[in-house]
Amino acid sequence: MAKLESSDPKNLYLGYSSVTTDLLPEVLRFMRVNRTEILDLRHNTVTADGLLKIAHGLQHDRLHLTKLGLKTNVTGQDDNLRGLTALADALTTNTKLKSIDLRANRISDKACALFRKVLAKNKHLVKINLGANPQIADTGGRQLVAGMIHNYFIKDLQLDGTSISQRMQEKIER
Repeated sequence: MAKLESSDPKNLYLGYSSVTTDLLPEVLRFMRVNRTEILDLRHNTVTADGLLKIAHGLQHDRLHLTKLGLKTNVTGQDDNLRGLTALADALTTNTKLKSIDLRANRISDKACALFRKVLAKNKHLVKINLGANPQIADTGGRQLVAGMIHNYFIKDLQLDGTSISQRMQEKIER
């Protein structure tokens, strides 16, 4: 990757850019300096370790992100929950992020317990996309239902492409 530049540093689109975990510190520095609000890292190779670095930046609102796109990465590969655990911890206290896209990240039922905590505590997120993660089934759906019980802030919880039954999805939507 060449020197990190953007014509609009508030909106950083790095999709299909071969961003790896090793390059994330440079990306995060750029974001802190430029107060980036939108980061799109779709179709890269961000792993659980990379998600740890992003989560560290989100914790205590160190980054000014309002939208984070991580579609088609490998943050949940092999049920490695380190990165997703750090992300969930960060999102329970983050007040800036409004939207997160985790489609096609190999996220499984086990990770849904982490999102239960986020759904129960975060009052700022309005959109979460967990679609295209077929490893999420009704077991994970039950965790999401439990998290949504007192959540009146999420307006859009996308689950298309998961293995959650229609009946369970209806329970989540209530």
